[in-house]
Amino acid sequence: EREKELIRIINETYKKNGKLMIPSFAVERAQELIYCIGKLQENGQIPKIDVYLDSPMAMKATEVFSKHKEYYNESVLKYIKGKKDAFSYSNLIYTLTTAESKGLNSIKRPCIIIAGNGMCSAGRIKHHIRNSIDNSKNTLLFVGYQAEGTLGYWLKKGEKKIRLLGVEVDVLAKIESIDGFSAHADYKELITWLNYFSPKPKKIFITHGEETQINAFSKRIKKLGFDNYAPSMNEEIEI
Repeated sequence: EREKELIRIINETYKKNGKLMIPSFAVERAQELIYCIGKLQENGQIPKIDVYLDSPMAMKATEVFSKHKEYYNESVLKYIKGKKDAFSYSNLIYTLTTAESKGLNSIKRPCIIIAGNGMCSAGRIKHHIRNSIDNSKNTLLFVGYQAEGTLGYWLKKGEKKIRLLGVEVDVLAKIESIDGFSAHADYKELITWLNYFSPKPKKIFITHGEETQINAFSKRIKKLGFDNYAPSMNEEIEI
């Protein structure tokens, strides 16, 4: 489903002659996007527009991914057969310097910009948002979790005006979200993982997530026989 959504969003943005901005985490998420977009371009499902990787950390991480093909799964190995690299194609451009990153603001043709960080709370993506969010031709696509209180959280919530880098800007770009790129296990995967333990853990501590989700997960695994507890902020527990 995530590829269908990505195809739709890229094609819609292309038809509007706009930029597609994707806030992304530097390790794994950025590489997954690069791979997926390259494959869709090669298959003719999306136009071959320029894709800019605008994150120094993501560039370094991608180099590591490229060096270790022994860890690729079967589908990636099949795709790269006869190719040099799963994360390299002619219209994938690394913007190494700050000047090159700023130069993306003057681009008037359709393109894709992948920049850190994933929640828009730091990194180069903030500059792209400030310079491009007020154009209805453009699209901002979230492919990861947005923690409460972050810029990404408020944009995803539908804020129509934001203050960023000392400037107040109108949010006219289309805001999209694809949850299928999440690196986190979902409820079913976590339950499967827990059921592999033999014997069962004496107690499970749930420490990562929003309060509503933590409480819901706690109730679900309790019914399955897993004793659990969700500590509060700064609480100390002796084991």
